Amino acid sequence: MWAGAYWGSIGVGRVVLGVVVDRVGADRLLRMATVVALLGTALFAVGPAWPGAAGLMLAGLGLAPIYPTLMSRTPARLGPSTAHAIGFQASAAMVGGAVLPSLGGVLAARVGLPSIGTLALITAAGLWLLHEMLVRSTRPRGTSDGA
Repeated sequence: MWAGAYWGSIGVGRVVLGVVVDRVGADRLLRMATVVALLGTALFAVGPAWPGAAGLMLAGLGLAPIYPTLMSRTPARLGPSTAHAIGFQASAAMVGGAVLPSLGGVLAARVGLPSIGTLALITAAGLWLLHEMLVRSTRPRGTSDGA
């Protein structure tokens, strides 16, 4: 049931936050989304029953806009290199979608189920860190979208 709530929050988040991006800007939305995902995974990692379930839904809302917003920002960040970068982004997403759940299963089998929450938290922290590094190292070409 809670897995369905997680995926439902991603669906709702994509619809709602797709409208919000026009008001706050892509980089600001991505920063807020990574923080929300980090908070949600922290709740999931440490929270029992209800707080953990709320954390899953919060993580889903935070993760919802990240992939489509990053894909939409690629042309502004890279200009003529866009085609290669978008192919790489899509491939990396597919590899991550296969590797991370597999790693979670291996960890759960060897260490126990709580390791899945820890893996989710570490992954969300890495996502936040990578986004902050991206924003600091690049500025979109020809835009003034604030971070």
